[in-house]
Amino acid sequence: MAGVEELQNGGADDDVDACAEAAELHEPMEILPSPSEKKAPSFIVEGSILKAVLKLAWPMWIAVVLQDAYNLVDLFWVGKLGKEPVAAVALCGILMGMVFTVAIGLATGVVALVARFMGAGRPERAWAATWQALYMGIGAGLLTTVIGLPLARPALAILGARGDILALGASYLQVMAVGAGTIFVVFSMNSAFRGAGDTVTPMIAMGIGTIVNLILDPFLIFGWWIFPALEVAGSALATVCAQTTSLLFLIGMLALRDKVLRLRLREARPDPTLMWRIARVGIFGSMQMWVRNVSSLFVISIVTPFGPSVLAAFGICVRLLMVFLLPGFGVGNAAATLVGQNLGAGKPERGARSGWTGSGVYAAFSLVFGGVFFLLAPDIVAVFNDSPAVVMHGSLFLRILSVSFPFTALGVVLGRAMAGAGDTLAPMRITALALLLVQVPAAFGLSRFFGPLGIWLSFSMANVVNGILMAVWFHQGRWAKKRV
Repeated sequence: MAGVEELQNGGADDDVDACAEAAELHEPMEILPSPSEKKAPSFIVEGSILKAVLKLAWPMWIAVVLQDAYNLVDLFWVGKLGKEPVAAVALCGILMGMVFTVAIGLATGVVALVARFMGAGRPERAWAATWQALYMGIGAGLLTTVIGLPLARPALAILGARGDILALGASYLQVMAVGAGTIFVVFSMNSAFRGAGDTVTPMIAMGIGTIVNLILDPFLIFGWWIFPALEVAGSALATVCAQTTSLLFLIGMLALRDKVLRLRLREARPDPTLMWRIARVGIFGSMQMWVRNVSSLFVISIVTPFGPSVLAAFGICVRLLMVFLLPGFGVGNAAATLVGQNLGAGKPERGARSGWTGSGVYAAFSLVFGGVFFLLAPDIVAVFNDSPAVVMHGSLFLRILSVSFPFTALGVVLGRAMAGAGDTLAPMRITALALLLVQVPAAFGLSRFFGPLGIWLSFSMANVVNGILMAVWFHQGRWAKKRV
C-alpha cells in the first residue's frame, strides 16, 4: 500500500530547520517535530498505550455496528419487494465493492498523512491534507458518475443479469453513481478525523446517516406519504441522502474552531504534491482489496460445484467471519492512528508498542470469540439454516476457522498499523502471497482429495501464513523508516 521509500540511517541527524522547510515545500520527507514547538500533551503520544488503543477503538466498534445496521435495514426493506430486487441489489453490491476499493485506498492515504502531520505538531499541514482529501473525494466521485451512468447496465449484463434483475440493478447503480461523490468524500473526511485522533466524530456521522437511511428507506422504496414508489432505486437514493447528511455534519465539524481538525480557507489551495503523497500510500491499499476480491471469486468457483448445501454453509460462515473481523478493523484503525502520530512525534518505539498492544487486544478477543464459535458451531449455523447438511459443513468450517483466529488478529491489526506508518506495499504483498499463492491453490488441490474439508483448511492455512508474515515484517521495523 504505499510507494514510499525508506529513510537513510543518518536522516535523524539532518538539520531540523531544513527538514521543516522541505516539509513546507511538500517534499516527500519524513515529518519530524521541531524541538522548539510545544505540543499539548496527548493520550496518543503519551501515557498508557492500552488505554489509547481502547479510547480510539470503542467509537469505531460502535460505527461498525451502525454500518452493519445500515446494510441490514436496506436488505430488510428491499427484501419485501421480492427475490428479483434482492438479486439485483446483490449483484450491484459486487460492483460497488470494486468501486469502494478506491475509497478505501484514499482513506488509507489520508490517515497516514494526517496522523504523521498531527504527531509532528504541524496541524496546519494536516488541515491542508484534509482539503486535498476533500478534492480527491470529489474528483473520484465525479469520475465514478461519468463512468457509472453509461456502464451500469453493460456491467450488470456481464455479471449475468437479465430481464427485471438487469433493469432494477441498472436503476440502483445509476442513482449510486450520481451520488458517488458524497460517499467518497465521507470516506476521506472520516479518515482525516481518525488520523487526527478523533474517532467519535466519524461515529456520530455514521449514526446520523443510519437514522436518515432508516427513515427514508420505506418512504422512497414503497412511496409512502408524498414520495414516489422508486423501489430498488429508492433504496439507493436513501443511501445517497443519508451519506449527504453525514457529509454536511462532517463539514460542519471541520468548520468549528475548537476541533483538532479544521478546514480553513488559507489551506484550501489545491496541492498536487500533497494529493500525490496521499495517492501513493493509498494505491496499494486499493490493490490489497482487489486481491481479496479476486481470491474470493476463485474460492467461490471452487466451492460451487460441491452443491447448494456446501455453498450455503460457505455463505453463512463467511458472514460470521465478518462479524468476527469487524471489531478487529476498529482496533487496527486505532493502531494505525497511534503508529502514524507517534512516528510524526519522533517516537517510533512507542509506535511499535502500539501495534503489538493492539494486536494483543484483538488476539485476546479472538480467543474468546473463537472458543464460542468452536464449542457452539452447530447451534450458531443452525440459526441461519437448520438443514442437517448445511449444519454439518458449516460447523466444520467454523471450527477450523476459529483455530486460526489469533493469527487473523495479527494480520488485521499489524497490517493496518503499518498502513498508518505509510507502509502499505508490504501488507499488500503479504496478503497477495497468503491468498493467491496459499489459499487458492490449497483450496483447489486439497478439495480434490478431501472435498469441502480441503477448502475449509485452506482458509486457516492462509490466515496462519498471513499472520506470521505480518508479525515478522512488523518486528523488522522497516515500516518505521518510511516517508509519506
